[in-house]
Amino acid sequence: MDRIAAMILLLGAFVSMTLFLLALFSVAPIFCSCLCALLYILYYFLANEGTTIHHAQEFENRFWTVFFVLLTMAGIYVKDSPFSVYFESRHSGWGFFVMFIVGYGVHTWDRMVHRKHLTSQVGGLRRGASAAQSLLHLNAHIANSVVASHAGAKAHLTLEEQLERISTCMDNIDQLLVPSTINNFINQQFIMRNEREIISMFEDAQPKTLNWLISHVKLALVFYKIKDHRNFRGQHRTELIELLAVDRVSALTIYSRVLLLRALQLMKLPANARAEHWVRNIILSTHQDDLSKLKTMTDTKGDYFCMNKLIYSDIRSDTVRQDILSHFRKEAAVQQAHMDMGTRKARLRMEQGWRKILSDVDDTLTSSGGSYPAGIDKRYTKKVVYPGVIGLYRELDLGIHGPEEFPSDEVGNLVFLSARPHLYKDFSEKHNFSKFEKLRERQGSRLHTIPSLLAGDLTSGREFMMTNDFEPLARKKFQNFKQFVSIYPEYRHVFICDNGQGDVRAGELMYDQYPRHLDCLFVHLVQDIQKSYGFDPERWRRKGLLKRTCFFKCYPDAALFAATLKPPLIRISGLRRVCQDAVADFEMIVPSQWSSLSQKRDRRSELNQSLGRCNKLLESKGEETVALIESPRQWEDGERVRTTYGIGVIKGFDPIADLYDVEIDWRPLDEQIRDFEKQEATKKDTEKRGILSLNSNQATLQTVVEEDEANYLSPNTSFSKHSSKQSLAGDRDTSSTLPRTSSGNELSFGASGFDRGNDVGSPEPTLDETTASDETSHANTKGGEGGSPVPPSITTKEVGVKRKRSFVQGIVVAKVQGKNITKFTPPTLPKLQSDEKEKNSFQNILILGH
Repeated sequence: MDRIAAMILLLGAFVSMTLFLLALFSVAPIFCSCLCALLYILYYFLANEGTTIHHAQEFENRFWTVFFVLLTMAGIYVKDSPFSVYFESRHSGWGFFVMFIVGYGVHTWDRMVHRKHLTSQVGGLRRGASAAQSLLHLNAHIANSVVASHAGAKAHLTLEEQLERISTCMDNIDQLLVPSTINNFINQQFIMRNEREIISMFEDAQPKTLNWLISHVKLALVFYKIKDHRNFRGQHRTELIELLAVDRVSALTIYSRVLLLRALQLMKLPANARAEHWVRNIILSTHQDDLSKLKTMTDTKGDYFCMNKLIYSDIRSDTVRQDILSHFRKEAAVQQAHMDMGTRKARLRMEQGWRKILSDVDDTLTSSGGSYPAGIDKRYTKKVVYPGVIGLYRELDLGIHGPEEFPSDEVGNLVFLSARPHLYKDFSEKHNFSKFEKLRERQGSRLHTIPSLLAGDLTSGREFMMTNDFEPLARKKFQNFKQFVSIYPEYRHVFICDNGQGDVRAGELMYDQYPRHLDCLFVHLVQDIQKSYGFDPERWRRKGLLKRTCFFKCYPDAALFAATLKPPLIRISGLRRVCQDAVADFEMIVPSQWSSLSQKRDRRSELNQSLGRCNKLLESKGEETVALIESPRQWEDGERVRTTYGIGVIKGFDPIADLYDVEIDWRPLDEQIRDFEKQEATKKDTEKRGILSLNSNQATLQTVVEEDEANYLSPNTSFSKHSSKQSLAGDRDTSSTLPRTSSGNELSFGASGFDRGNDVGSPEPTLDETTASDETSHANTKGGEGGSPVPPSITTKEVGVKRKRSFVQGIVVAKVQGKNITKFTPPTLPKLQSDEKEKNSFQNILILGH
């Protein structure tokens, strides 16, 4: 669907909605007015997430409850409502009962949804060894500590028992069918005792026990359900978070700090006045490489609660935000100082790539199939993963130092910059994260890490849809990149994008502002490079950006550029792995994802050419080359086919280049028709004789004329259809069974530009052979010395053996690509038009008259 179709569809939807509202106004004006007012309130609530009503989950829950109560009230009590007729005939108490049921149902449903959100598992994070992996070891450690310190009865509890105590207290606090406000009012003392019990469990826990509890308890739900009560001694939520984020933050591992930050984000920072300062204290107490790991792990949880959202959306105070960003720059300077001085930490840092891979999604990771407004690439169908893109992500993340394979206990540095706008909460981001999770779990090449996502906004998306201007999209991506660099000043970056929309312009803006941070720009060509928005070769050359930019159609070419760049971004072995992944990705595309066989054939040829260029470098470096993708054979040897260049017979097949050796018949059309009709008559006569033979029940043997074995093995021998040595092609005309003429008569049609070696089965002729072939052909065509024609059958002697060589003019052997071959259809003479027939008949009458 292109832009015009999309705009027509939107216009049709708008007109239909307008007509529906006008019709509803004419029937029920009061009810329609109430409905429009409620819809506007709903729109304002969803489109303004920064308002006060979104500062706490309790506020949102009350909004949804009141909204649906008002909607129910309008449907019941408004006079012209279509539902008011039913309730007017009944007691007025029925209306209040329905309103109560709807309000309570919506309130309970929203609490259930939010509880499920708070208790969702964190994906993508890997716990380090300091987070206490062995439960038995920890229990033994607790027992030894109790014996040494003579602690009380509470310290004798094992980890499972402590976790069970916390879960029991949470069940007492969190009643599924009773709102927390009502429960706290009725059972305040009981609730406060359970909250105090939970706080004491965290307060008395030893460091390793504390980290284990944080990693196994539903921390976000604990923060949400423990409340700050009205009396001074009942500020339990503040006391618990103060304990973890300030008093005992030095005992927390990086993994525990990430979970603590996530729990604060889920609770919503505006819900507590001191929440921003707790976040500030957690971050400022983390330094150097630990800080880099904290930020990266926060971004690889598999949800939209990333570090960018925490710094630039959740934190409202400019002072707190600037303190955190200043801390990031300071620690990055310390890390760079270690690298300059070559310290021990620097040698450890060299084992990592320290590079963030930023990538677009549509037409870069997966094909849009030309679906507007996602993208324009129609080379692959929608949702197909481009062959080799996942391997390139992994190798760029690995770099040229450290291990050959990505460690399983490390988090990656993959970030996606998407132009799709952010909607209410994570409504639009869920789609992308579910796609990333499928790519993590699929067979073959898979994502090496759970990536982060930086989405667009409604403003830039609306401007693009209305004006078809790519500049707002480019500016929004650059703004996201600018914020991202301020969070990760210690990293370098690469940007992988396509030239279908505004990504090329965004890459130029990134380089203009941060030339030292942008290592390379990879541009996936989905249209002609001249049509790229914002691309000017001369301007880019003057800036120095052109030499850092790789324009490519297949991802092995991008990997080849990364491996040959100075300094290189990936290893030569990494280039080979990308090529292997590209082959595996291509073979994983199911037949239903190809719109036609020609599309698959073209993409295979395109990818094979890219792999061939990579194999040249691999071979020069002593690395093993990657096997190219073979084309499935459609036409068998001896099968008669029709090509772009005439009717022919299949003689051979090259599966790599998808080239068929075809013996093409270039004789006059009337001769081909006579030969075909004769062949068909012979075939029918043979079938008739076979039927008669079966009816007479007489088994007859065919007469076989023996020939010399040396004559059969001679490479220049040809067998006609009456020969005792039948050819593999079966019964066909003499021209189809002739041997291939010398290379002077060979042609090559439809071959791709792929650089391949000579075919072993058809070696290139030498100069002498070509000359002799040309002379023979000339003699056969023009005649002998006296001008007399050479007979079509000549007798020669070779090694004392008499043999007969057949020759027919108009038979050549050519290499034809598979896309230029179709099923055989019998040749026919062209039919004259009616006016031409009348003209010819009139001429015949004149001739007879004379």
